[in-house]
Amino acid sequence: MDDDQLARKLRRVPSIAPVHLRGAVKIFEATRENPPMPTADELAALDLVAQRAAEAAAAINALGWDGSEGLEGALPIGQNLSDTCRQLAAIEGAALAARKQLGEACRSGRPVSNLTQLAMMLADLIEGGGGVADAKQGGELCQAFGVAVELLGLSRSKHRDIVRAALGRRNARQ
Repeated sequence: MDDDQLARKLRRVPSIAPVHLRGAVKIFEATRENPPMPTADELAALDLVAQRAAEAAAAINALGWDGSEGLEGALPIGQNLSDTCRQLAAIEGAALAARKQLGEACRSGRPVSNLTQLAMMLADLIEGGGGVADAKQGGELCQAFGVAVELLGLSRSKHRDIVRAALGRRNARQ
């Protein structure tokens, strides 16, 4: 679909520019090919990052002065072990903070589908453009979602149901 056709189809969706809709479709395609990690796996990976960063810093400190001399000599020019240990501590702290934030933000239940995620992105775009994101059949979100589904070459007959579900799950990390 070229830009003129897309603009005609989006005439009832003034809050979204065609370029933004194409961007949401590209994100959908990318996440369909490479889906996000389940939350439990993401939490476990963040725990592992924090643990490994702490272990690496502890191992460097355990080397002592003699052992660390050879290690520091192998570092790239301009880097030293004290900076590396500070960076490892920062990585550990960031991983723990991200894990805490993710743990507080997640809800139980089935992960959000790619189509639901697409509808949520479109709702954000519509609200960012000054429109109202609701599940009305002729509303901007249902219209934009229908155009996006058409761009993707998918056949979904219940756009409004998907949009309604997306609005219900919006702002909740799965």
